[in-house]
Amino acid sequence: MPTRWFLPIHGLDPRRVPLDFAHAAFTGWFDLTHAEHTANDKPYAVSPITSDGHGGVGVEIATLTEVAEQRFVARAEPKAVVRLGNQTRPVGRPRVMLRESWSELARHHDDSRWELNFLTPATFRSGDRSSPLPQPRTIVQRLARSWRAWSDSAIPPIDEVLASLWVCDLDLHSTTIPLRISRRDGARQDVTLSGALGTLVLRCDEPATAAAVGPLVRLAAFTGVGSMTAKGLGVTRVRAHRRSALAATPEPIMKPHPVSAHASFR
Repeated sequence: MPTRWFLPIHGLDPRRVPLDFAHAAFTGWFDLTHAEHTANDKPYAVSPITSDGHGGVGVEIATLTEVAEQRFVARAEPKAVVRLGNQTRPVGRPRVMLRESWSELARHHDDSRWELNFLTPATFRSGDRSSPLPQPRTIVQRLARSWRAWSDSAIPPIDEVLASLWVCDLDLHSTTIPLRISRRDGARQDVTLSGALGTLVLRCDEPATAAAVGPLVRLAAFTGVGSMTAKGLGVTRVRAHRRSALAATPEPIMKPHPVSAHASFR
């Protein structure tokens, strides 16, 4: 069942934690074999260090499968500690932020407008290139890939209906992200990626397309959007609007909060 958690980390100085440290610290909680560690698709995602909005510091962790949730809950036991660089700190009790079953997500057929708020940079990689430009087709195809990999609910083919999905509004700016990644040969490489922060609004006026796309776009609240979401890129909040609501006066898009590796995601 897709679930988004907040895991407190007590006594942590977030200024001393680079972006990729959180992923490196927590990946061992989930990846128990070499095949799991090197897999392109992961049933979890780890945000950069963030605030809970009440003075607490920690990470947001998304789990997409029952096995991933079981592994996470087992490791986040009382007195558990996590090492982030030269800081070893105790973790608190994980709190559920958002939770929906796959069948519940699949029932969202009445949406026709979706605001995607990118709280960490969303990047879209092809080979050695990274782009900050989010394309509706690319976003939805990647979400469909996650759905097919981890869900027990089928989704209809989407490629032939994506032409009627379009961007009706946006408030985005690009930024760069220094990151250390693993190459195919196992070596580590420092790269600078380009990503987008802010809000993108997708719309679909064709009911059949909206019914197919709606569950996938809502999944972005758990999986994130774009490439390297397991490392904390593309953390996304989703706000959906039903077709009946569009007859009313359009609402302005939500303004994103300033984001850094240790900023609040709220």
